[in-house]
Amino acid sequence: MHSTWTTRSVFVMGALLLMASVCVAIVRSSARAPTALSRGQSIASAKVTERTRTEAALAPGVLLSDNFERDPMGADPPNGWAIADGRWNGVISNDTHVLQHGTGPYGHMVAGSMGWTDYTVSADVMPTPLRTSFAAVAGRYQDRGDYYQCDIHHATTLQLWRLRGGIPTLLDGRPVAIDPTRFSNLRLVMKGDQLSCVLNGVLLCSAVDDSLANGEVALIAGDMEAAEFDNVTVTTDRRTRA
Repeated sequence: MHSTWTTRSVFVMGALLLMASVCVAIVRSSARAPTALSRGQSIASAKVTERTRTEAALAPGVLLSDNFERDPMGADPPNGWAIADGRWNGVISNDTHVLQHGTGPYGHMVAGSMGWTDYTVSADVMPTPLRTSFAAVAGRYQDRGDYYQCDIHHATTLQLWRLRGGIPTLLDGRPVAIDPTRFSNLRLVMKGDQLSCVLNGVLLCSAVDDSLANGEVALIAGDMEAAEFDNVTVTTDRRTRA
């Protein structure tokens, strides 16, 4: 009898140990599940666009900053940008990654927010030596016929334009001497109705106009103008970002 109970006790103990092992395995598996899910979520989160990550890391007052380095060669349009019209070659290599317009029709490459109002848009621009075309940065862009534009015109003039309803109006212009084989910095400043066009840090054109109060930014190239663009920034000194 004692031997029988001893045998039964061994079986009972064995069964209890087996059940305990199963329970521990289930608990461990359950504990791992959130970790695996968390990792999956992290991977998914890591796949957000490069532009979104860039925007999340921007300093206060910087609405957009893009040098196209995170875009692969041939990206057309680059991430975060939209082609409104024209023929673009997309991202190419010119020592660094740059955005190039193709030798085709007039083109607009657009980014940003329609909620942006008072801000400065700046870009390094290298136009071709064509005497019949232009390369520009634009602000308060609402569509292809409504925006302000600061451009290197015919490689000899800096000009500040308003387009309203598709009708261009020259607001100001100054002769300039630029090297079309090098990048020049173009900057369009918009504060209320005060507009300024700056070339390589020098304010050359200005105007007062209240036709357009808000809009996106655009990089623009004229017909047959294979202009290149780099280091695009949009900044604001407003306390509240758009």
